[in-house]
Amino acid sequence: MPGAGFVHRGFNAIFETSFADRLKSSRGIYTSLKRKALRIQPPPEIRQHSIRETLESILFNSELVSPNAKIYITGHSLGGALALLAGRVLANAGRSIAGNNNPASENPYSANLAICTFAAPRVGDNAFKSVFNDISVFRYVNTEDVVPTVPPATSRLLGDDMNLTPEGL
Repeated sequence: MPGAGFVHRGFNAIFETSFADRLKSSRGIYTSLKRKALRIQPPPEIRQHSIRETLESILFNSELVSPNAKIYITGHSLGGALALLAGRVLANAGRSIAGNNNPASENPYSANLAICTFAAPRVGDNAFKSVFNDISVFRYVNTEDVVPTVPPATSRLLGDDMNLTPEGL
């Protein structure tokens, strides 16, 4: 989405890739062989879509979810990174809805959406971060945990309020 910034390629691939496409990767081939050896059934059809497709098919279906519903997205570690990507989809969808109906109207998801992550890695750059300006986002990290510090901070990942010093971030 224009203006939504750049995100980590690996996290985005997990978020956007369907079950069938994941099995085509080198790691997926191993998983497929292991499933056959252990006689594990593939997930039901409804769980074979990408995370993004599943999210959009459920949350943007007014028969399943009321437009006024409170939406809480949470995740730990990799799940936290995926929670932020899911939040970006909702934030951008809300901006599209607001822009299509009335350019001056507010994002309908901003008051009803909250994202909470625990030990999540960095996901995107400053433009990505700005997508969440009107959304409640809580990020909990343990300073002794390495996961929240990856990928390494670069000028593209550092926010205006973050600086690299000899002591660290």
